[in-house]
Amino acid sequence: MRIKPRKRLKREKPEPLAVPKAPNEVWSMDFMADHLADGRSFRTLKVLDDFNREGLAIEVDFSLPGAESRWPFVWTTALNTSVPGYRTGRKTPGSP
Repeated sequence: MRIKPRKRLKREKPEPLAVPKAPNEVWSMDFMADHLADGRSFRTLKVLDDFNREGLAIEVDFSLPGAESRWPFVWTTALNTSVPGYRTGRKTPGSP
């Protein structure tokens, strides 16, 4: 008996990301995980300015359960360190 091949679904191309024209227009928030030499793991939560890739804030801890618990603190820190202006936030695909 011959197995019928499956039809492939056509995917739409995603919209290209908008390129910011000035600092503090678009920020990104991202998690990173790594291990120390003794085997313990840690996570970081970073806020970056997409225009100049400047790190506005970073939170490092052995346990960062998710963006919901820490992002207000990190976002406020980033707001205090940046130049006042129009801001929007964007999460990276891996972020919750």
